[in-house]
Amino acid sequence: MFVASVEHPEKVDRIFTGSVVWRLDNLGGGEGEPIISAIRGDIDFPDAKFKATLLIQKNLDAALSASHTITVSFSAAPDGAIKGVKAIAPLQMRRPEAQSGDKLNGIPVEITANNFLIGLMRGDAEAKNLKLLRSPWVIDLPMQLSDGRVATINLEKGSAGDRVFADAIESWSH
Repeated sequence: MFVASVEHPEKVDRIFTGSVVWRLDNLGGGEGEPIISAIRGDIDFPDAKFKATLLIQKNLDAALSASHTITVSFSAAPDGAIKGVKAIAPLQMRRPEAQSGDKLNGIPVEITANNFLIGLMRGDAEAKNLKLLRSPWVIDLPMQLSDGRVATINLEKGSAGDRVFADAIESWSH
């Protein structure tokens, strides 16, 4: 389950309920490339006619100064309540009962309209980021919509998500 709250100019929140399906994907395997595990979250807000995909993977590209990458892609129907996303912030991990949490140390950049990449920091930050990703906490994705409103997607991992995250993180250490 997940919830997206959209802040309207008159400060009234509109909440859309949706679902997230977590799974472990295998990526790569092209000529000379190893196959790596990736965490994939397919998110759907049917009432808003809005979808998103998260893809979290270990970075194997030496040209990119990131330990791991998170690709975030949004898809909005023309007649939906949310038209698109202008910017995102790093993911935050928080306890279900808390109002705020700990941000992953990473830098989000827009790749194309409604498509973003967060490069997670190397070094000391890498261990902290992996610890946060392993936690059974809620994932918050703060963003600014294309119309200027602010929104947050709240994602619960659930037991299936916890397993997917644990399996992927374990595979990245080999």
